Amino acid sequence: MANERLQGKSMRAQWQMNDFRDCLRECNLTDLGFEGETFTWSNHHEAPHTVRALLDRACSSLSWINLFPFTKVVHEAVACSDHAMLWISLSQESVSQPQRNRRRFRFEVAWISSLECADVIQQAWTSSSAATPHASVVGKILSHSPALTIVESA
Repeated sequence: MANERLQGKSMRAQWQMNDFRDCLRECNLTDLGFEGETFTWSNHHEAPHTVRALLDRACSSLSWINLFPFTKVVHEAVACSDHAMLWISLSQESVSQPQRNRRRFRFEVAWISSLECADVIQQAWTSSSAATPHASVVGKILSHSPALTIVESA
């Protein structure tokens, strides 16, 4: 929230920085900090016309920090965008780098017509979970994604 988080010709006016800081303070929000790349945006121009800035931030309230005390934010460069990805982890595990070797789970619409898929989904939604509602949904999807992958290959 200061001009030292900007590299290149376009500097923000100090009053803009102060207004942003005041807004965070009035809303009782705290910047969660980060690991990884210092800058989250680049114009991708060649030097000396390069401009880079720390534009994207993860902020939270004190109640969020109390609920998720091990939150970590990692800035990860993305080749197809001028903005970096903010990888946010809520667990105690280190998130120094996102796991790239694990394939992301994607639900395929074609699975809907499969009776086996319906059984897997029914089993997932009827299983009990003591987690928060959001974590429960995510957990159910992730815990049953291997079964859906098997349905796909059948």
